[in-house]
Amino acid sequence: MTADILTPRLYLKTLSAAQLELCLKNLPKLEAELGISTAKDVIDINVTRAINMKLAKMAEIAVERHDWLSYWMIVVKSEGRGIGLIGFKGYPDADGKTEVGYGIGAAYRNQGYVTEALKALTIWAFTFPECRVLTASAVSNPASEKVLQKSGWKKVRQHASSSDWETSRINFTSTHPSSGLKTILYPIVMDVSTIDTMPFRAQY
Repeated sequence: MTADILTPRLYLKTLSAAQLELCLKNLPKLEAELGISTAKDVIDINVTRAINMKLAKMAEIAVERHDWLSYWMIVVKSEGRGIGLIGFKGYPDADGKTEVGYGIGAAYRNQGYVTEALKALTIWAFTFPECRVLTASAVSNPASEKVLQKSGWKKVRQHASSSDWETSRINFTSTHPSSGLKTILYPIVMDVSTIDTMPFRAQY
């Protein structure tokens, strides 16, 4: 598993399959293991359903690819508090695509935390040559659309009550030529603590 991804205000902690199970069965034990507290509305009904789906899929693939299916805990450095979850829905497919999903506790919304986390995870994903496009499908929440827009993603399809978004490796590297993208070897601590300035720089 990849080590923490660091940003100016956050660190993203990828969760193992065992830690995902603790999210559902024993959150206090997970908090003690990670040395954090967690906003109690992070693990809701939708997240519980998603975690069960992730665990089923993770059981069928190599551990080396679990980062692409698990959740990453979004932790506020100054508080040592887990405020949300973000992650992908699978290893990049034959077209180099994978989908992202995220959520955050109500008390921490509208403060730029998800945007900061998404930018960092985008950098992480595009260091892998097999990942060429990130997608977000059927986005119906205006706040989620705002996060994607602020993160430099493009709306590619509008439905009656939702929209689809994408960002591509080509677009990202042309927009941020000094992002320092390269293949990551395990394990790694990825420091993108300059993410609040342009261009992005990933330091290893």
